[in-house]
Amino acid sequence: MSTKLKSLYQRNDPVTSAYLIGKGPVHISVEGLDRHSIAESSLLVGTVEYFLNEDEPLTQQRLFDLLVYQGEDISTVTFDSLDKIILEYEFGVKTNVFLAHTLDISNHLHTQALGRLSKRSRKYKVRAIHYARLVDDVAFLADTPQLAPLKPLVTAAKRTFIYLDGELFARAHRARAIRSFPNPLTQMIHAYKKNAEICSEGAEADAMYVLLDGQVEVRTSDAYISSIDQAGEAFGEAALFRPGGRSASLIASEDSKLYVVKRNDLDRFHRRHRDVFVNIARTLSKRIADNIRRAERYVDITSTEEQCEGIEQQSWQEVRTLHQALLDARAKLNSDSLAQVLAHHSVV
Repeated sequence: MSTKLKSLYQRNDPVTSAYLIGKGPVHISVEGLDRHSIAESSLLVGTVEYFLNEDEPLTQQRLFDLLVYQGEDISTVTFDSLDKIILEYEFGVKTNVFLAHTLDISNHLHTQALGRLSKRSRKYKVRAIHYARLVDDVAFLADTPQLAPLKPLVTAAKRTFIYLDGELFARAHRARAIRSFPNPLTQMIHAYKKNAEICSEGAEADAMYVLLDGQVEVRTSDAYISSIDQAGEAFGEAALFRPGGRSASLIASEDSKLYVVKRNDLDRFHRRHRDVFVNIARTLSKRIADNIRRAERYVDITSTEEQCEGIEQQSWQEVRTLHQALLDARAKLNSDSLAQVLAHHSVV
């Protein structure tokens, strides 16, 4: 096979089908960032945008470039047939192996782009996150009858570029709730006492966890990351499809029960729950898309000094406009709750 690369599809190409790759490897590229390869054979690729369909309107354009070697054995898989074949064990694994590795690559791309942010861009990132949180808090108040007049203001604020950036930069990677399991395999249910360590940062990752009852904290050696507290939330899915270490520790913050699916048990688990691969694929695809979109935006806001200055000036104008409008609304509506929100977000 040739050592010369060719494009299978490029960013912004229309999304028409998936592809079964015979030998591999494949290469993923995002403009302005490093190219990465997936050295696996028999991959089902081109599926990220398809699995985003549940969370957002069908993404009509590719999110990144994907390259293969000339002479690679490539078969086209229509999306109509993908619905059926992903339920099969072999194709479900091929799909999620590609997505798990792509998630790792998107994490690297996000980290790379974040590390390149200038001091000015980092300040803008913080400002945008605070702006989005302020707007979201005001939106919550606007759902009450007394403060319903705030709704047009909220609608306008949510259309601003600083809100869209802030929402993207701060978007939480919520675990996806998957359907409750009928006839669960009881030997896969594990109980953990409060403060028990479920898995440790850096340890070999070889299992997916589904919360059945209780609450779990995600922590690194440096900081608290998030909490998982909704029954049915799944986390650690990528570990089923590629080797690697845990990026964080999981601690039971209260007595908890988890469905623990180890890589060696995946075939048996799949026979009982055939739609599990679809749920995992959707979760991984959403995380990939969020990472890539953030990374691209980081590259964009640091592209030139003029770009940084323009974004900074415009964002401050949006902040001042919103803040003054909320001050006027507080005076007109005589709202203590709005005053409290403004005081809480004074950093904006």
